[in-house]
Amino acid sequence: MNSRRQFLSTSGATAGGLLLSPILSQIKAQAAGNKLPLRFVFLVEGNGLEPPHVTPIGYKRPTVHVGKPKVPNMQGVTEMVDESLVGKELPESLHPIKAWQDRLTVVNGLSGRVAGGGHSNDFGALGAYNCGSGVGNSGVAAGETIDVALGKKLGGIFPHFGLGISDRAEHDVIYNCSAWGKGQPTPTICQPMTAYGALFGSVAGGNSKAEFNAKTNLLDFLREDVKRLHGQVSGTERDKLQAHLKGYEDMSNRQSRLGEIEGTLRRIAPEVTDKFKSEVESDRLDAQFDLAAAALIGGLTHS
Repeated sequence: MNSRRQFLSTSGATAGGLLLSPILSQIKAQAAGNKLPLRFVFLVEGNGLEPPHVTPIGYKRPTVHVGKPKVPNMQGVTEMVDESLVGKELPESLHPIKAWQDRLTVVNGLSGRVAGGGHSNDFGALGAYNCGSGVGNSGVAAGETIDVALGKKLGGIFPHFGLGISDRAEHDVIYNCSAWGKGQPTPTICQPMTAYGALFGSVAGGNSKAEFNAKTNLLDFLREDVKRLHGQVSGTERDKLQAHLKGYEDMSNRQSRLGEIEGTLRRIAPEVTDKFKSEVESDRLDAQFDLAAAALIGGLTHS
C-alpha cells in the first residue's frame, strides 16, 4: 500500500491528477504544515427562510406571542441555548453538509432590526444597516458589506464574485445585496452563461471565448484612450479620469491574470450542460453552485 507521501508524489502525473490538481495542491500544502486559504460563502435568501430549515429536528424553538393577531416571534427571548450537534438529526435542507456535521455551527435568533425589515433587507442583510429598500426596490448601499470586506482582505483575481438567480429571465446582472462602499453596489450575475464567460471565458470556445477576447481588446483601448486624455484636463475632471483609469487597469490586469492561468482554468471549469441555459430557476441555481465551487477550488476568488 502506498503511503500518503507516495500517493501525493505520483498522482499528479495521472489523468485523474490533472482533474484533481487543485485539491491535491491543498492536500500537499496541509501535509507540509501550510495553512489553507480562508474562503467565505454567503447564501442570501431574498425573503428569508423559516427557522426549521436550519434547526436540528426535534429542537423546540422558544417563542413569544405578540401582536394582533398573535403570531410566533422571537422578541422577548433572552435565554441563550448552546448545544452540541453531535447525535442531532439535521433538517433536509442541511443534508448536503451532513458529512461535516462535527464541524458545523448553527446560530439562530440574531436580530436583524438594524437592517429594517419587509420582504428583503437587500444591502442591509450583509451590511448591517437600513438601506431603505422595499418591494421592487433594493434601496441604496449605505456602506461596505461584509462579503466584499472579506474579499478585499483575502484578495484573488476576483476579490468578490456574486452569483444569484432571478425570477425574471431577462435579468442578466442585478445590484441587490453586496457593496464595495457607500453608493458602490457590486453586481450579482444571474445568468450562469454570463458568469461562466467571466470566470472561464479565456479557455472556453464559441461565443464565450470571442467575448473574452473582445473585452480584453476593448479594455486595452479604453485604458490607452483615458491615458491620452489625462494630460489634457485638470482639477476634478482629472480626478474623475484617474478613477476611470484605475478601474480599466484593474479589469485589464484581471483579464491578463486569467490568461496566465489557462491550464488551471481548463482543469477546474465545470462542464456546460443544459442547466446553464435552462428556464427553470432551480436548474440555473444548480449551475451557479457548480461555478461557485469551481471558482473557490481554483482560487479565483475567496468570497
